[in-house]
Amino acid sequence: MNDEAAKQATKAAIRVAGTAMWAWLADQLPGGEPSSEEAFRAASLAAPDLRIWDQDLSISADELERLLVPRYLEALPRQDGWGHELEFCLHFDPEDPSRYLAVIRSAGSEGKFESDPYDWGPFSVSELHKNMIWLQGIFVRWPGRE
Repeated sequence: MNDEAAKQATKAAIRVAGTAMWAWLADQLPGGEPSSEEAFRAASLAAPDLRIWDQDLSISADELERLLVPRYLEALPRQDGWGHELEFCLHFDPEDPSRYLAVIRSAGSEGKFESDPYDWGPFSVSELHKNMIWLQGIFVRWPGRE
């Protein structure tokens, strides 16, 4: 698969998994799906420093699949377009419903996760080795257009 196809496949896999995670999370919240403002306020738990994998908020693909399949999707995408495992974070605190987090991260074309903190926004398509990140329903780090 060439880099353009891998980039598109990665974005598609993340969108599919992210949509299912967001639907699961919405079902956990007392009022249903959070507003954009609530989502970004909750994202402030992680942004701009996504050290979530050091805070025991990550979830294995197997655990996530048990939550999401078959109600929210048929199968969980586990790899990006380059064949590297995606990383997932899904957190909901039932005692404090304002604390929730949903994140998916791709290691990019070279399969190496970058160090935190990340710069939010697009990066050059010539830099597909960089990590793509989906957070709280949207891409916050992605390959832009050139």
